[in-house]
Amino acid sequence: MVVFIANYFKFDFFPALDIPLNQNLRNGRGIQTGTGICHVYVEKNADLDMAAKIIKNAKMSRPSVCNAQEVCLVDRAIAQTFLPMLKYAVSSDNGNSVSCELRCDEEAYKIIGGTPAGEKDFDTEFLDYILAVKVVDSVEEAIAHIA
Repeated sequence: MVVFIANYFKFDFFPALDIPLNQNLRNGRGIQTGTGICHVYVEKNADLDMAAKIIKNAKMSRPSVCNAQEVCLVDRAIAQTFLPMLKYAVSSDNGNSVSCELRCDEEAYKIIGGTPAGEKDFDTEFLDYILAVKVVDSVEEAIAHIA
């Protein structure tokens, strides 16, 4: 999320964030964790090679932990180019011990195949080699989806 924020707001640095997690604070502030769906949004101006490497690491290194990526949102402007890169990044052809199952929305499915996404796939913590993939029109749509 910090990378996204830095790129979105055109920072030349990564802002230091100190957000208390699961803290029982008197003022009630802090992020409560326990369940959460980790998303990566690949914006149309992103470095696509770097994005593929980030997603490979975020999904394939330890899929059973609570901070593993579960959803990939891809800007429509780069979907034709990036989705095949994504498919390769999480496949056994790329040195992974197994291939990741891609549960794709209708548009992503037309580009890379996979498994058609079901109703709950974009709101599921799989904790497995499964990644939900959705094509979005804008950063605003990506934020609305995540929120």
